Amino acid sequence: MKNKKNIKILSLILSIIAIIAIGTYAWLTWASQNNTELSTTIDNILEVEFTTGPDINATNLGPVLNPETDGEITTFSVRNKANYDFAIDINLAITSIANELKSESFKYIVLSSDTENGTYTQIASNSFTNMIVGDNTIGMEIIPKKAIKYFKFIVYIDGQVENNINLMGKALVGELNVTAHENEPNPPALVDGLIPVKYDDTNQTWVKADSTNTNNDWYNYKDNKWANAVLVAETGYEPHLNQENKTVSIDNTPTIVDKYTSSNQGIASSSSITTFTFTTGESSGTISFDYSVSSQTNDKFSATLKKGTSSASTIVSARGGTYDTSYSGSLSANSTYVLTVNYVKNASVNSLDDEATISNINITNLSGDITVAASGSYGWTRSDRYIYPLTTYSTYNHYDNGTFSLASNNADKVSAENSVGNYICNDTTSITCSTFYKIKSYSGNTITAVDEYNNNSFTARSAYQSANVGTEIKEDAILAYYVWI
Repeated sequence: MKNKKNIKILSLILSIIAIIAIGTYAWLTWASQNNTELSTTIDNILEVEFTTGPDINATNLGPVLNPETDGEITTFSVRNKANYDFAIDINLAITSIANELKSESFKYIVLSSDTENGTYTQIASNSFTNMIVGDNTIGMEIIPKKAIKYFKFIVYIDGQVENNINLMGKALVGELNVTAHENEPNPPALVDGLIPVKYDDTNQTWVKADSTNTNNDWYNYKDNKWANAVLVAETGYEPHLNQENKTVSIDNTPTIVDKYTSSNQGIASSSSITTFTFTTGESSGTISFDYSVSSQTNDKFSATLKKGTSSASTIVSARGGTYDTSYSGSLSANSTYVLTVNYVKNASVNSLDDEATISNINITNLSGDITVAASGSYGWTRSDRYIYPLTTYSTYNHYDNGTFSLASNNADKVSAENSVGNYICNDTTSITCSTFYKIKSYSGNTITAVDEYNNNSFTARSAYQSANVGTEIKEDAILAYYVWI
């Protein structure tokens, strides 16, 4: 952004005439009409000082080969007293110029330096060919905050080119001046979806700012007030943190059941068989169990059920990659059954990582005990399996109707300890709800603290974009913050 001051910092009258004197041949004489030993302060911000003495009086301005030392030199400095950068334009405002002086050989150079006696760098140079009556910008420079720049303005006739005798006797009248403007960046570009904001210190909230920055409502770089913007959710529904570290008491005590595991000691092309023999009571019932087979594709798990002397029926046939699958079937009363399970390890490779499991065997009309027997070289090993009542979820989806669907549950129901960081609905059994918990802490088998989220139907992006300046932007709606500094 350029907030142009149009301040005339300095001026001097340049008059170029031709003279012919006895014994002296001069192309041009340049004499100022005003005292040029000036010190000018503008708004206590910029200070300009001429250092070349009271007058410019060149009586022998002829062609030169090294203009930086032999040309007609005017020196001045500009000090920036502000806490922000200023840009200046060095101008030559011409009142009149003879056409003959609009020559390729009549030239100027503008030099600048960070120190008065240091190395000067050329920032502009040109001939007077295209000069017009009026303002001609002959140089531009940035004056950093709390800094000073030194300048040389040099007029000369180029001795390396052929000069036209018609230059003699012609005049240039003009005024050297400087205009200044604050060197601020361009306004921040609000790409699609961004909303300008400012912070309300009184209410400690973000509110919508004026994108046109009227009265510096949005930003003011001079006062280190940076431009901020936010990206908000496109829809008006996101989970709202209703209560952090809410105290709860959610029981997750597991049921302990038998679990039988076979790995065939990792031996390829092997099998292990175990039988479970049991008798049912006077009423009919059911049998159910869970089974899994590890990821080796060609591993096999099968189960058959034989009633009395009848032939065995295959009730499960599964391959590798089957996890936490359940079987349930009916049982007759007053009957003896044999459940036979078989794990066949494939022939590709020996691996102790491969296994099959059967667990949670439940017989509703059992009479007496279950007899377990292994046959073959490899048996099944019994251990305890903990079945937890809660299923927790690692993520959620939200919908415009204000509900949330929990998703991506763990491979198994897990303990309270291992569920920390996961999500459950507030009724603990549903996967779709409008209020849900993020598990924070536990004690034993009890979940003791959660972050409670519910639906917050805040304003959507399109509504914020059309809202009045000063409208609060809910932090729940903010997806990202942006700042221009």
